[in-house]
Amino acid sequence: MDLALNLPHSRQDEFEADQKGIITLGRAGYAHSAMIAFLQKLLNQPSLPSFLSTHPATSDRIAVLKREINSQTAYRSGGLNNAAYQEKIQPLS
Repeated sequence: MDLALNLPHSRQDEFEADQKGIITLGRAGYAHSAMIAFLQKLLNQPSLPSFLSTHPATSDRIAVLKREINSQTAYRSGGLNNAAYQEKIQPLS
């Protein structure tokens, strides 16, 4: 009974955490797609069956993040600008 009542809420919390995570990545200057790239690495790892897991299936998390990124133009930045980074660190070398 506990599984049926509490796991869906826990999974929704994970989706919300993912959404906050891509916002934080963008504010830090990183590409939002980096989160998807990380989650894709988890796809080949062993995991619990979905009905026993407190987290949504990794493939579901990736799909939701891709939809979120594609729907928000603010998320479409390419991440860190390598040329600007090199320019900033030039005085340090």
